Amino acid sequence: MIHALTKFQTTAAGMALWALLAAAAAGAGSSGKPDCARLGRWHEDRLRSAWMAKEPEGRVDAGFREAAEALKNCPNEERIWYALLRAAELGARGFPAELAGDRAENLGDAAELAARRLPRSVRIMTMLARARGDAPAARAAAALDPSYLPAQAALAAALLKSGDAQGARAALDPLKGLEHVAGGPTLLARARLAAGDPDGALQAASQEPSSIDPLLVEPTARDERPRRAAFEVSGMAQLAAGRYEKAARLLLLAAAEGSDSARSVLRSDGKLRSALETLTHNKSLPAAQRSLLRELRTRTP
Repeated sequence: MIHALTKFQTTAAGMALWALLAAAAAGAGSSGKPDCARLGRWHEDRLRSAWMAKEPEGRVDAGFREAAEALKNCPNEERIWYALLRAAELGARGFPAELAGDRAENLGDAAELAARRLPRSVRIMTMLARARGDAPAARAAAALDPSYLPAQAALAAALLKSGDAQGARAALDPLKGLEHVAGGPTLLARARLAAGDPDGALQAASQEPSSIDPLLVEPTARDERPRRAAFEVSGMAQLAAGRYEKAARLLLLAAAEGSDSARSVLRSDGKLRSALETLTHNKSLPAAQRSLLRELRTRTP
């Protein structure tokens, strides 16, 4: 049933139906003005369903454009701003853009515009904190609603970025439900590893959720970057623990999926050479990993 719905949504007829639903969602209320709350729910729901689309990236791009258009009539609707900013975080190609009468060159600009209009929205302020990457913005977001897990994760990320691994770990360790925040468990894993606890890092990284987990706090549109990061930090934890074969396997997986950091470690860390040589005899490796192994053997001095 889901497959049939997904296939229909990606056809011309399906896209036309979505457009009609958007128009209906924006139907005027008794005052003759657009029903912005209803339209906001529609935009957020559409982004949350992007994981079912045949091409989620296209759905995310379209969601950004549609939200930008909706802001012309509903400039203070939190759900529309959230859908637009989250789409941008997921890689939507829409900048530069006119948003509610102002120009945004990038995600940071858009988050600033949204925060000016909605300073009491923990979701909007969390996205501003993620865009800025600094602790003051993250603390401000977390203070609005301490129970909102993405805000706590944004604070931990800012602390870790500033070199405060213990602070990041203290922010995340007590939290319940972090496994429902994309990137949350991997962030905790990085904090534990930086604090000298590789086994604790492995335990945390193993909790990284699937990109199609229905219990995720925020929509991901099948974004696999958090899972790739989990493989990378797991490999680094195995390396720190001296388990080189496991480290090589995990780092190779992460590098084959696009991790430049994992690729750099595989090239430069001499302790992994023997393990990589052993992997060349593994016939079950996927083609992308075998190709990367050949490249590493050619370029490694």
